[in-house]
Amino acid sequence: MPISMYRLTVPMFQRGLTTLKNYLEKAEAYAREKGIDPDELVAARLAPDMLPLSGQYQRASDSAKLAVARLTATEAQIRGQRNDDRRTSRASRQDRGLSRDDRAGSARRHGNE
Repeated sequence: MPISMYRLTVPMFQRGLTTLKNYLEKAEAYAREKGIDPDELVAARLAPDMLPLSGQYQRASDSAKLAVARLTATEAQIRGQRNDDRRTSRASRQDRGLSRDDRAGSARRHGNE
């Protein structure tokens, strides 16, 4: 049985984005528990030359979205200017990415051996 590119990539993106979503939820709960504004954590950088957490999250979801678009020979939907400063927009962005991965047509995804 040949292995498809879909089976090699999409489940990995789904697992990674789900893990990232869980990390963000834990960070938000920690911030509430300690009385810290959750947006401070989202704007935090581990090093001065790194993107803030919101930028890292955006890159991870964009990478998955664009890879699935290339894999399925479709165009990735580009939605104007993003506002990832709000936690709700990040959560909905992640959910949209996972559902997009699920919607990739069976014929398209399994045709890429």
